[in-house]
Amino acid sequence: MGLTFTSVKGLEKYLQAQIDSVLLTEITEEATKTAIAHARRNVYDAYWNYDTFEPNVYVRRYEKGGLIDPKNFEGKLVGAGTLEFRSIAEPQKKPGWDNIVHNLSELIEYGHGSRGGVYKYAKGVNTYGYFRPSRPFIGPTAATLSRPNVLKHYFVKGLKRRRWLNVI
Repeated sequence: MGLTFTSVKGLEKYLQAQIDSVLLTEITEEATKTAIAHARRNVYDAYWNYDTFEPNVYVRRYEKGGLIDPKNFEGKLVGAGTLEFRSIAEPQKKPGWDNIVHNLSELIEYGHGSRGGVYKYAKGVNTYGYFRPSRPFIGPTAATLSRPNVLKHYFVKGLKRRRWLNVI
């Protein structure tokens, strides 16, 4: 590698930079994939039990700006070695809608009326009022990533990708 350090503090700074880099790239990437898989299964697949697949009050966006668009997930360092991962998907805005909901993921995760989130349409024919209850996908994502050695595996993979950790 050819790295030399003149102090322990310099080594620590370098190691922390590597850790933070892996968190921001590999861990965020894998968390995004996991969240998308849970959203497909727990949110979108729920619609397939009904005759009409698309609502009449909005167009479902899927990977194009919607709940499973990889661009709608972000990882952000909130401290050295600490990553905050979240969905930033926004609800659609329509004329006449009050836009109370600022985070689409929270509305879907917790359901209509929870945490102040309110769907803009009433329960009824072709409005998919049946889907107003919670359809968690963020909680299951956290549970999947919390399983033993899951994040460790991705972390080691990230370090290896940098050719920094070739001994494991």
